[in-house]
Amino acid sequence: MKRVFANIGFSVAVALVVLNFMNVKAALAALVASGVAFIVSVAVPKIRSGKAISLCLLGVCFACALFASFYYGTYLPQTKLFGKTASVRAYIVDLPQKTSSGKYLYTVKTQSISGSDVPQNIKFEMYSESPVYAEAYDVLDMRVSFDSVADNAYDSMGRFDDNIFVRGYLSDCAKTGEVVKSANKPVVELRAKLKKRFNSVIKNDEGGLAFAVLTGDKSLLGNEAYTAFRLCGATHLMAVSGLHMSILFGVLYSLLKKLLVPKVPRVSVCAVGILFYIMLSGFSKSMIRCGIMMLVFLLGKLVKKKNDSLNSLGFAAFIVCLNPYAVADAGAQLT
Repeated sequence: MKRVFANIGFSVAVALVVLNFMNVKAALAALVASGVAFIVSVAVPKIRSGKAISLCLLGVCFACALFASFYYGTYLPQTKLFGKTASVRAYIVDLPQKTSSGKYLYTVKTQSISGSDVPQNIKFEMYSESPVYAEAYDVLDMRVSFDSVADNAYDSMGRFDDNIFVRGYLSDCAKTGEVVKSANKPVVELRAKLKKRFNSVIKNDEGGLAFAVLTGDKSLLGNEAYTAFRLCGATHLMAVSGLHMSILFGVLYSLLKKLLVPKVPRVSVCAVGILFYIMLSGFSKSMIRCGIMMLVFLLGKLVKKKNDSLNSLGFAAFIVCLNPYAVADAGAQLT
């Protein structure tokens, strides 16, 4: 059957779009109903011969089970932190951002949180009145007050998509002297060096705009310039997207082909470049979606198979939907 991934991927995505408007009890009821419908579709010969109906119902079953498992296994345990203040040992995993209110925003991964029956290894947003003088992946002892990010994925503005369900407010912080080893650390350091270089060579808002177009980080732009872009409805120009990647690696692939580079090295160079650019952009969801599609395209080139863009998009949708809250992101829905 053609377009298997298109049937499964899109049915999972559409089901999750609906499920994110519902509560977990409705998701469990939908799981039972879709499971029964799937069994009937397999048992009845006339329906089974079509295959597409059975595949779509299987996708809906998978979506319901995934949504319920994430709710009970990931989201619900973190609700125990809401309204609590705790001692936290954690490390910063990305470059800091400055909010419109003047606070500093950090993405933090915890090693331990004080208190009984609370989750330990989680990622959350941390707000601070003053900058935290620490490098990425330096381990810190902190005192943090926790709160909810949002009540549902649609109100979270993409945070649930990043597995961030909790936000914290820093009241005290101290370095421990420990450093976490991570493959992403050199990438964050590279982004920090690029940020510093753009700020020193291309000064003011011009450098900030150039850095934003390259990495999606708008922190170098002044408030006046950012407000001007926002009022014009042009802030999307500063968000790295699949368009950036398509142009960059489309040109690279064509150039390597013109230079008569063999197919395996050509595909390998482009694949490594795609993965690196996804990391450089801070794992932007639009870049991840485009990266998956381009890797599928390159795999097709490698095995000499004709690509089906709809099937590739369905496969990308399925991979992205392994986080059931991803479809609530506006960028994913536009894709």
